[in-house]
Amino acid sequence: MRVERSLNELGLTKTTGSVYLALLQLDQGSAQEIANQANLPRTTVLGILKQLAALGLVKTTPSKNRVFYKANHPEKLQSIINTRRKALTEIMLDLAEIYHQGSDKPIVKFYEGFDGAKEVYEDTLKIGSKTYYQIDSTFDIYNNLEKDSMADYVTKRIQNKINLKVIRSYKKKELDNWPSNPAELREVRYTHLDFTFLSTVLIYDNKVAIIDDKQESFGLIIESADLYYCLKKIFEEVWKFCSPKIPS
Repeated sequence: MRVERSLNELGLTKTTGSVYLALLQLDQGSAQEIANQANLPRTTVLGILKQLAALGLVKTTPSKNRVFYKANHPEKLQSIINTRRKALTEIMLDLAEIYHQGSDKPIVKFYEGFDGAKEVYEDTLKIGSKTYYQIDSTFDIYNNLEKDSMADYVTKRIQNKINLKVIRSYKKKELDNWPSNPAELREVRYTHLDFTFLSTVLIYDNKVAIIDDKQESFGLIIESADLYYCLKKIFEEVWKFCSPKIPS
């Protein structure tokens, strides 16, 4: 049965799923009535009902010498999944850091040409922290990549609810096509006019990526918790001294 299979994928055992479905069908019932519906021993059902109640999927109603059980709306399952997903997201970086502690060397991936930049940006769509940090060299990177390709990336980033913080150098001759925009989950700050970054740097999920979009044209991803932590702290300090408005 498709529903039972899906409940099993959500973490409910076959027996637990059977009890939950039986209660949904009954709407409300005693442990014996639920056991009869699920075709399981009453003692087994009682233990499972306690587990379901602890998850918030079932509520109890005492009545004289009996206890009746009623299933909460199935939307509660979605709430449980969302809570677990949020908890996992919050500890993902810590787990990744523990994972990498057993490795002496960082993982380095090199991508040649303008496709290298695409590979780097695609990698940022997989992040668990939901925020990444970028230092722009110039606006050339957005102009050199196909406009449709960048627009598609931005759409995917927004759909994945990934926030972007950007430190950018600005030249008067260039138009700012990608300014701060809350709807696009992008916040931009600007350095002084006489300060220019030579490469674009992205900092995310224990990774540091470098994109050179001029003469050498490559994308480089370095997976290193120490390097990520160091550059993220530097980014946060520089961010404090940058302006949210384009310098005049």
